[in-house]
Amino acid sequence: MMKNKLLELYNKYVWAEKPDINTIRSEFSLPSSSLPDILKILNDIKSISLEDLTKITIPDNSVSGRKAIYIPNKFFSSFVNYFPWETFALNYNSPIIGMATVWSIEDKLKCDLREVPKVYTGTENLWNIIIPTLSELIKTQEWYGFNLGDPYNKRRKRPIVRRKIEILEVQIDKYSSYYGRYSNINAYGIDVKTGQNLCLIGSNGWNLYLSEEIMNQRLEDLENYWMRGYDEKVRSLEIQIQNKESEIKNLKEERKRMMNSIDEYKKELDKIVWKDF
Repeated sequence: MMKNKLLELYNKYVWAEKPDINTIRSEFSLPSSSLPDILKILNDIKSISLEDLTKITIPDNSVSGRKAIYIPNKFFSSFVNYFPWETFALNYNSPIIGMATVWSIEDKLKCDLREVPKVYTGTENLWNIIIPTLSELIKTQEWYGFNLGDPYNKRRKRPIVRRKIEILEVQIDKYSSYYGRYSNINAYGIDVKTGQNLCLIGSNGWNLYLSEEIMNQRLEDLENYWMRGYDEKVRSLEIQIQNKESEIKNLKEERKRMMNSIDEYKKELDKIVWKDF
């Protein structure tokens, strides 16, 4: 299998801007009863991503912007979640694995995804059939990533180590449940530079990307996100300073006004205090 096939597919199908929701919603909407389980799941992922885009407001002041994988009439999944938390790349629900699943099904059955309900009439779970192809896609991809841990920790002092990763082993379990879509695909690999063994599981804080450029974009997003919190504090202090300066200015003007009228005030007091018998 060609090396870095996933990156090739990503570059072909990544949709950097917010797609037209109504168009995507109407695509690949076959009756659930006619779909193999894995296609139901792909349809379900599309629905979840569309719901996220319509209901969740995400700050847009980032470098790489909002992205999604969009394969017309077949698949749609948004990368946007609750930034800086994001779906692990080897999660069943990730856009990367969804895209790879679509390609694996078409490659294995030699037909368009929309023809699968007609072509595939076997009794074995379709997911099990594509596992070898999907595993090979993952292992022949050059991965880049880092272990972030808590993405909301803006006071982190320990440096984030950027890594080039070679995946040596992939463990993919049978997948046939809607409600299991958040399970991770376990992967084991090495840091190409140091040779360190790595256990790549999303719950352990790992973030994986298909190229160094994509990884660096997300790190710039993270830096931007953390800086935004700092900038907001600085702006808050600026507003407080402006308010205090305005208050001081008003006090000075009031003092000046009173100093200018002190002679008149003394005359009025003289009339009150020194009235004759």
